[in-house]
Amino acid sequence: MMERLILSVDGGGSKTCFLAAAPDGSPRYRAEAGATSHKSVGRRKASANLHEGLCALKQQGLDRKSLMVSVFGLSGCDTPADREFQMELLRKEGFREDNTILCNDAVLALYAQCLPPGIVVVAGTGCICVGIDENGQMHRVGGWGYDYSDLGGGQWMGAAVLSQALLYCDGCRSYDPVFDAVMASAGVSDTKELRWWAADIKDQTTVAALARTVFETDSPLAGELLEKGAGLVALQAAGLLKAIRNEGQGDYRVVLAGGLFHSEAYHRAVVSQLCRLGGVPPADIVKLAHPPVEGGIRLGAQFLSKQKDAR
Repeated sequence: MMERLILSVDGGGSKTCFLAAAPDGSPRYRAEAGATSHKSVGRRKASANLHEGLCALKQQGLDRKSLMVSVFGLSGCDTPADREFQMELLRKEGFREDNTILCNDAVLALYAQCLPPGIVVVAGTGCICVGIDENGQMHRVGGWGYDYSDLGGGQWMGAAVLSQALLYCDGCRSYDPVFDAVMASAGVSDTKELRWWAADIKDQTTVAALARTVFETDSPLAGELLEKGAGLVALQAAGLLKAIRNEGQGDYRVVLAGGLFHSEAYHRAVVSQLCRLGGVPPADIVKLAHPPVEGGIRLGAQFLSKQKDAR
């Protein structure tokens, strides 16, 4: 008898994780591919990366007929137009809408750590805050676009340090040690080459990769940017909490997820400012301890349970 499985796909702005598991979470097949956010790498590359990961699962032996429900948490799932584009990709891969859940990848991170109600703050390539209230309604702050939203995320941090480095290259500001780290990350040896490198950037993941120069450099500018970025993230999370808290209700658990929280300094700064701005007790703020892709399995299992109860 064929084992019945749930498929979870965590599609971020830098990479995509695939997991097929039993409803109790026991893993059966895993794969990894490049970014599937069309806003990070473009539609063609996002489609190709999705196809690559699904093919890898098939090569391992996954039979699509064994899937009871498939959950796709994809970065860039922000508007009805985004959703329609991503759903069309899934239809082309053979997935039906009646047993496919499509949501923003931040939702998977929340489910990976705890069942709703609660909020998740994802700071990776971009930044987004998503909350689910007691009624199961989803609320969101941020993540509306790299150039004007996603404040405090990796792309924001990378763009901020790169813009200051370019001002230095053009003789418009004083030197800071973080600029050496930026040039090393870019693989260039002088200011002229850095300007050429910056002018040739093709995708946002390249910019976001510069965020690590801020975290790994002890300098005045790096410290300033880290605190500013953390403050912007905390501001958005506090705004989300204010929007979804019901009068008289207790606090929501806050889950911190995404690659930027691997930096202990950034993590401490966000927690400190969130406690101040959002009135959140430190005990209610937890760092994500499980891969977000596992949250898709929990979400899928919840979907199947509700289906069963409705019969």
